Amino acid sequence: MKVDEQPRPFVSTHQASADLSSLMRREPDVAVVAGKVAIDLGLGPNAPALRDALMLVDEQLADVLAPCLHPDQRKRPSSEAMRDGLSAFCNAYGQNVARALRGEPLIPCNGSASWLDAASPFALRRIVRTVGKALAFGVLLVVAVETGLLVDGAAARISLGSGAWEGRLNGLAVAAALLIPALCAYVVRKGERGTRAAFLRGTFALLIAETLLFVLVSLIDFEAGGQARGIVSR
Repeated sequence: MKVDEQPRPFVSTHQASADLSSLMRREPDVAVVAGKVAIDLGLGPNAPALRDALMLVDEQLADVLAPCLHPDQRKRPSSEAMRDGLSAFCNAYGQNVARALRGEPLIPCNGSASWLDAASPFALRRIVRTVGKALAFGVLLVVAVETGLLVDGAAARISLGSGAWEGRLNGLAVAAALLIPALCAYVVRKGERGTRAAFLRGTFALLIAETLLFVLVSLIDFEAGGQARGIVSR
């Protein structure tokens, strides 16, 4: 039934209720917003035009909620998109009731609200977080590439117990190795982005990978006075 049957259409309370004014007593916030607009336009509390306007705005809420019932959980909106969609719906509710009564297009309020959507109170926070991630990744990438260039071709020896490796380091491999801890943290927390559990798992994975990388680096002995490709290894 979950996969093959379509969910029943949403029915808003403003559509189902026979007495709109009685319903408004149980919706004080809606009554304040709709009542102000109705008074400005000279409409009574049970005016059909007011009911139609409220039902039209209610359809936006149905559009936000409907994707949550998709049978494939991977195609359902993220909690972040839902938060923004519901926040945008609430923030624009009064304006949309007035627009509906005047026959004007409604302000969009959907679950896939853009991260730059000004209607979302979380837009600034998301911008700061995104810029911070981009800067952090940029610094990490520059450090990894620069380190790879510095040690590329340097003569080195890695001793591990009775075994040993001796040769010249590959700069690309060194740069890739420096990026592995961040990649491990990203993969481990990706499924539950933004949750405390994901943060703790990602941090733990980062520490483990960094520790293993530190141990590997500590086993490397560079040849004194050896010269890399154009860069002297000291």
